Amino acid sequence: MKPFKFGLACLACILGLSISAPSGAQTLELEPIGAGYLTLPVMIDGQGPYRFVFDTGASHTAIAEPVATALGFVSVWSDYDDIQSLTRVFTAERFELSRMQIGDLDPIDINAVVVPVAPENPLVIAGLIGSDAIGPQGYQIDFARGVLNLDLHEARFADGLYDPERRLLYGAARIAGQREPVRVFIDSGSPYTIVNQAFRESPRRGAGVNMRYGIFGVDDEEEEDGVDARPLRRVQFGGVCWGVATAIKAELDIFTALGWEDVPAMVMGMDMLSAGILTVDRESGFFDFEPATPEAACDHDRRIRYTDLRLRDPA
Repeated sequence: MKPFKFGLACLACILGLSISAPSGAQTLELEPIGAGYLTLPVMIDGQGPYRFVFDTGASHTAIAEPVATALGFVSVWSDYDDIQSLTRVFTAERFELSRMQIGDLDPIDINAVVVPVAPENPLVIAGLIGSDAIGPQGYQIDFARGVLNLDLHEARFADGLYDPERRLLYGAARIAGQREPVRVFIDSGSPYTIVNQAFRESPRRGAGVNMRYGIFGVDDEEEEDGVDARPLRRVQFGGVCWGVATAIKAELDIFTALGWEDVPAMVMGMDMLSAGILTVDRESGFFDFEPATPEAACDHDRRIRYTDLRLRDPA
């Protein structure tokens, strides 16, 4: 068995809809698709372009098995890893993507995770761009405008932590009704925000949204059938504030994997990330989350510095 790999947090949410530093152009435009995912065109060994989702919740780049097969992948189970998704750990094969070119960046070779896709599911997305496909300097992404900038940026406020081992992003939010800061896992590969069972119910829950969702696992089996949306009130994350936001409440395997099953925690998806600009400074090990519009800005200058909270780092 190969070593355990962490990341790819919402693989089937996307595919079920279906390292060297980069050089060249450093600003890329992302195209929205589906439930708010942001995608980039990817060429692989001169073939494509394929649409890949830019996924902050994926430590490793992934490719849908039908696309990999068309590029020459043959399943022999000689190269594989255990992969953590939102809902479970699964075993996946690996496939070398030769001359993978993201937008106008210089091509790179990358060993991608191959994700099985049920034959009955339409293939809208070809894969995920994980942290391993981004150079070591960091990046800035304006979720509202759909712009990714790979020039070096400094995190001035330390709103959250960049984990260099897992190549993932953790932070903390203040939310009305919660006695302590809420742990946050940044996942642009998830269309919506999810909170765990340790999250306290709002006393005004009745004013929430009457909608139901399904959360899908890596094999396209629905794990949480018809879970309800919950209202989140007076939320602050970094320099962004929401009067009211919405989240799904579900006990996912990702919370246990991070050691957050007994504390209030959330996966922050695109429904909330779309209000901000994320600046990841890998040199310092921190990131900032700034408002993308004046309407998203807090009406005060108090911030939650991750380093001041003395939170236990993810397991």
